Amino acid sequence: MTYIYNDSNIYSSSHIVRDPNDLDLSNIYPLADLYFCPTCQQPKSIQQCQYHIISKYCSNCLVDYTEKIHLKRCTKTCFECPRCEAIISINIVNHALNGKSFIFTCNYCPFQFETSVIEKPKSLHSIINQERSEREDFHDKLFNQLKKTFENQYDNNNETDTNTNSPLDELKLKNLNLTTLSSPTPIVTTGETNFKIDQKTDDITPRLNSIKFDSSSPLHHSNTYSSWQVNRRRFPLAKQLSIKYSLRCLTCNTKLLQPTIIRDSPSLHKFTIKLSAVDYLPIIKVTKYKTNVYLLNFINPLPSKCVITLSTTAQIPSQFINPPTSNKSIDVTIPINKFIIGPNINKSFIKNIPTALLTKNTSASLAELVSRKKSLQNSNVRMSTTSSQLQQFEEEEEEEIDFPKLEDKGSNWYTIPIHIAISQLRNATIKLPLHIKIKTELPSSFKSKEITAASITPPQKLSFKYWNIIELDSAI
Repeated sequence: MTYIYNDSNIYSSSHIVRDPNDLDLSNIYPLADLYFCPTCQQPKSIQQCQYHIISKYCSNCLVDYTEKIHLKRCTKTCFECPRCEAIISINIVNHALNGKSFIFTCNYCPFQFETSVIEKPKSLHSIINQERSEREDFHDKLFNQLKKTFENQYDNNNETDTNTNSPLDELKLKNLNLTTLSSPTPIVTTGETNFKIDQKTDDITPRLNSIKFDSSSPLHHSNTYSSWQVNRRRFPLAKQLSIKYSLRCLTCNTKLLQPTIIRDSPSLHKFTIKLSAVDYLPIIKVTKYKTNVYLLNFINPLPSKCVITLSTTAQIPSQFINPPTSNKSIDVTIPINKFIIGPNINKSFIKNIPTALLTKNTSASLAELVSRKKSLQNSNVRMSTTSSQLQQFEEEEEEEIDFPKLEDKGSNWYTIPIHIAISQLRNATIKLPLHIKIKTELPSSFKSKEITAASITPPQKLSFKYWNIIELDSAI
């Protein structure tokens, strides 16, 4: 995610919220992580979408596994590191009597694994599985015993009480209602110690502490169960498969994401439909002008002009201040709450950057900054930029701020000032909930029949509202 999206955090939820005090902070997402539904006319998070896997393949050998539904890892000779998940290289070492061993070496971290000598041809997966079964440690044995016990208990429950409850009802009764069944409590035997599965951890711990391990055990235990030091051997893992999936809006079934599928090129990353929110919602970048004064820079990504209306509370709610304050309030003033941003039709990239975001790091940026300063001086309009840039051109006097003079605009961007009295909270982290209403023409990409469902007529214009949470501590 690029740096310019960091200030644009969007509230996305199926519940309509009018009061910022009712905003659930767990439903706030970066703009780059959201999609936009043209039918609902709302930003959508991944939790508000239904997905469907349409392609499954190995990113290393590019073998297509789409038809094998339950397969999750590559069955070829593709392995990944169990520590860092990087690709593993495999080397063969010859031994006497036509024996061979295989060395798995991670290309990124120091992980290395060498198999025992193999005298008969076997697949690498069979060799790894055999090595894993022959070198089981205490945790593997305990897990396998627990798994076997639960499987036996499930099979026994299916064989009994067939006249009263079905196996599915019995399983629901165990998992959801957490009731005690009539079947005897299973017991797991580990070494010389037995303990019941349904006992609490505090009851099991002293029993685990009494378990005796031989000197060859990889589990080295000191005095208590909580202080055990585990030195487990790790084995190479088969490469996890990659997937391509489509997304639809849960509310209206509109397609939000549809990748292009070419069987001969499974790793091709192209999309037939991709309604990312960054292409339809204005990007907001905040910069600090001076003490208590910030500049909100709106950038329009749409090819048509937008009418934007802003609103917020007179005081920032306490849940957006960290640490919370009960005796001090933070007043917010937005002198310009309605404006029009031009369309994104200028092909010059630097012309689409707000003046407050231009820097002196490159010659092109510096030349554009000087050019805008001259044009603004000729029209007797003051250039609005950050305090660090103003020091290069003008010295600001400590007088009452003239907010209309801080207003600035370009081809597809608009800058407005806001006043936030935060000088009394120097060490606080503050977020500003900003309610945004947008009206614009419907983009041509939304008129495609592939996007909307056949039973739904797409709207003719875009008109929607949403909450944008601005992080003031990230201001330049």
